[in-house]
Amino acid sequence: MKKFKEVESYIFDFIFNNTKEGICIFDSCGRIKFSNQFFERRFKKIENILEIFDTKFKSEISSKLSVLQRNESFDNIYILNGSMYYVYFYRLNKDYLSKFIDFSGNKKLIIEQSMLRFVSDKNPSIIFIFDKEGNIEYVNEAFYNYFGKQNDGSGKNIFDIFKEHLSLENIREIKYFVENPSLEWKKKIFFNFEKELLFFLSTIFKLEVKEFDLKRYVMIMEDLGVQEKLASEITKISKFDSLRVITDGISHDLNNVLAALIGNISLAKCYIEKDHPVYEFLEESEKACSRAKDLSLKLLTISKGQPLLKKKIKLNDLLKDVTIFVINGKFDSKKIKVEFVFEEDNVIVDADEGQLVQVIDNIVTNACQAMPEGGRLVVGIRFVELTEDKNYLPIKSGKYVCIYFEDSGKGISPHIISKIFDPYFTT
Repeated sequence: MKKFKEVESYIFDFIFNNTKEGICIFDSCGRIKFSNQFFERRFKKIENILEIFDTKFKSEISSKLSVLQRNESFDNIYILNGSMYYVYFYRLNKDYLSKFIDFSGNKKLIIEQSMLRFVSDKNPSIIFIFDKEGNIEYVNEAFYNYFGKQNDGSGKNIFDIFKEHLSLENIREIKYFVENPSLEWKKKIFFNFEKELLFFLSTIFKLEVKEFDLKRYVMIMEDLGVQEKLASEITKISKFDSLRVITDGISHDLNNVLAALIGNISLAKCYIEKDHPVYEFLEESEKACSRAKDLSLKLLTISKGQPLLKKKIKLNDLLKDVTIFVINGKFDSKKIKVEFVFEEDNVIVDADEGQLVQVIDNIVTNACQAMPEGGRLVVGIRFVELTEDKNYLPIKSGKYVCIYFEDSGKGISPHIISKIFDPYFTT
């Protein structure tokens, strides 16, 4: 009988120490009483189970263990010593048992997790993953866009966060779903966020990994205001596409008519003397046709775009010359005080001078029109650097020259500000 027990003990010890899972038994203070060889190889010289975990998880695990009743358990996924583990805690009688399953060797799983995290972080919607008690285990980058980098959602309770932003009725609905989960919960709810009421399409569904008896809940909050803006931009792009087709056809037909007019006017001028009374009318007609040709080229620019004719330009001189020319030619220069603010005196850029002159002309004209009684206009140059985390423009990150204009006018009315970049729109 004694020999049989020794054999039985040997077999148990062999299986226990040759399993590919870390197993340890510890008391209510976390002191390890027993551990197998896998655990000891991975976590050397560990006397207390809590020493394995990061500071932010220690209090969470301690609080969960303290309320764990006999035969109850909880689990989670942690990064420990650079490896990913599924960790399972189980309450025995007075002690606790923990099991550590290493996911790091599963290359496919790691790749899938990295891909899912990448897709999740690029998603503009807020994504939470939380357990049955509401403890948040993961938030994506969109969370920080709404709550700020100073707030760390991981480790907090979703219901505590929602108390400040959601109605009690919505919170009760979410709790009821978590306690009695169906396939998914979906509802449009108002979210009171920093004194601004945002409308979200919120969806919660159950995430279950049967192999590990792992149950979690995923909540996706889609900002419907962002979707409306996106739909508006798509509609605007569609309208511009239609406009391009129309202007392309008009400009071609107009060019054909103008070619005939300019040709006939040039021939008519050849048959009369310059001192003839009709000659002056022909010259005026020729000038009018030239202006119409310029208009046709602008229409082509809208429909197909115009190639840039880049060259080295002294930006300081160009800004001064065009600004002063526009003010002196179109407005009362005595009423408008112009101030030039340049970070450097001789800024040289590669640009299309014609397009740059047109932009400066239009902006200065609009600024002066906004000050009918006169005022102050500031025209400046400064250098900016766009980094990847602060680049909101459709251009590459890097160093750029920024031209800016400031006037003391009344500003643009909110109901037309969305139209200021539309072709030929004027305030």
